[in-house]
This record gives sequence, structure tokens and C-alpha cells, in this order.
Amino acid sequence: MKEPRQIRSTTDHAEHLVRLQINQDSNSQAWTKFFITIQTGLGTAFGILLLYGRFTGVKLLLVIAVAIAGIGTSVVDRKIIERNHQWSAFFIRKYNHLSGNNWNRVFPTRDGETDPKTINEIDPGEIGKLIMRFCEGTVVFWIIAAVAALVIWGSTAVPTR
Repeated sequence: MKEPRQIRSTTDHAEHLVRLQINQDSNSQAWTKFFITIQTGLGTAFGILLLYGRFTGVKLLLVIAVAIAGIGTSVVDRKIIERNHQWSAFFIRKYNHLSGNNWNRVFPTRDGETDPKTINEIDPGEIGKLIMRFCEGTVVFWIIAAVAALVIWGSTAVPTR
């Protein structure tokens, strides 16, 4: 069995961290695209169920199931995207704190920035926070949509005079 290649110098270490950073950004973009694709599909299904044909109890259950799926995927994707952004920042900070990278840094640093020991110390950054707020807003949207479906169903289920 072949032994893994050992990192021999700071340059190899730096190259490895830059590759990790590039891969992490690709992963983050893929999860964001996945989030948008899933939410678009669920929104379409919700609209079709709500707008076409008579609104029955079965349709109500399906609409609520779609809303629950929307909430669930929003919560899970938010956490995954947050973690991806934290890992990205972690790799950047590790790169910045390699010996020999003190004067000509590729990535800017903040005053008082330290070499991180755990991923939980890392802030996901402005873009990461923006995407996380978007995910949280999507959860609120699905809750409002589910309540609206209940109101519509209640208004059609109760006979009027």
C-alpha cells in the first residue's frame, strides 16, 4: 500500500490550504444552488396544489407537507451553508498564520485575529450571514404560506349563508 505524500515545507502547506479554500467555496456555491433549486420546486408544487382545482382536505395535507418540507430543507441547508462558510474562513485564517506568510498575505486579516483552534471560533462572514438570513426568511415564508393555506381551506370548508 502506498504511503500518503508528506507535506515537506510551508509552501506545500500553503498550496494545500489554498486548494482546500477553493474546494470549500465550490461546495458552498453548490449547496446554495441546491437550496434555491429545492425551494423553487417546493414553491411551484405549493402553488399548483393551492391554485388548481377544488381545495379539499387531501390537498390541504399535501400543501402542509410541502410547507414542512420547505421548512426542513431551509433549516438543514442553513446549517450546512453556515458550516461551509466557517470552514472556508478557517482555511483562510490557517493560511494567514503559516510562518512566512506574515508580510505578503493573500487574504486580508482583521486586527487581533488569532490562529483558530476549532471551527466554532470562526465567523461565517458577511456573505455567509446574508445567505443564512435568507434561509431563515424562507422558513418564515413557509410558515405564513401554511397558515394561509389553512385559512383558505377553512373559508372553503365552512358553508356560507
